[in-house]
Amino acid sequence: MPSHRTIRTPARLPGHPRAKPVSSPLGPPGPPPAQPLPSLPPAGAEPDTESDKLARAWAVATTRFSTLSGAHTLSADDVNALKEVPREGASDGARITRARSQIMESPSIVFSFKTGPRHLRRMGMPVYALATASKDELLKHMSGGTTKVLKSLGGLRQICIRIQWPLLDELRYQHIRTDEWVKVDESMSKIQLAMDVAYLCNRFFEKYRWISQDSTSEWHLRRDAFYRVWLVGLERTGHDVFEVVLKYVQDFPGGPS
Repeated sequence: MPSHRTIRTPARLPGHPRAKPVSSPLGPPGPPPAQPLPSLPPAGAEPDTESDKLARAWAVATTRFSTLSGAHTLSADDVNALKEVPREGASDGARITRARSQIMESPSIVFSFKTGPRHLRRMGMPVYALATASKDELLKHMSGGTTKVLKSLGGLRQICIRIQWPLLDELRYQHIRTDEWVKVDESMSKIQLAMDVAYLCNRFFEKYRWISQDSTSEWHLRRDAFYRVWLVGLERTGHDVFEVVLKYVQDFPGGPS
């Protein structure tokens, strides 16, 4: 059975005891991916080569799993191909202290469609869409998008957003973990928080998509992972720590891997 270890990579300022808080950039919620989503070919256009066919199939599958309109075309079986990414310590059976019990009483923050077919409900939303769509567009599709989700947290001014990913390399599982401190206030809406988390996920995947790993693992971090991951929610695991809950489709159903 593979062994486990964790690589922690918090962002820190030189000489500073804590990670540097980050704010949402002005304008779009984060830079576009290094390889932007390709445009779909014109309807009826016939690919010339096998390479063209593969590129077209990839573009169609990617659009369906990474955009708001594309998600509406997914069947229940397609959505079930998205698997929740394991997190170290998520089910560790640790003793429940009184302080931890109080934290656990705080509900998780869930991101979900309010539009589209019923099987999309509470399944998350594409991270690519959250990082590139406008607030107005997200407002049309996100359930409870204007909810002030941090209002009940006792006036926190910054929170730690923790992203984890399991990789298998030479029969050893290593959980890459990144902690990012984000400035917040009680007026922050669910949409703005989702946009901030998507921005951090983009940065995470850009940093780690070239890491050495076993390509046979079901959690193989593909170089186009940013198009294959959905944000399900944030789980509060500490006073000011929120772990990102993600779902990932390694192989597109009925399409190119």
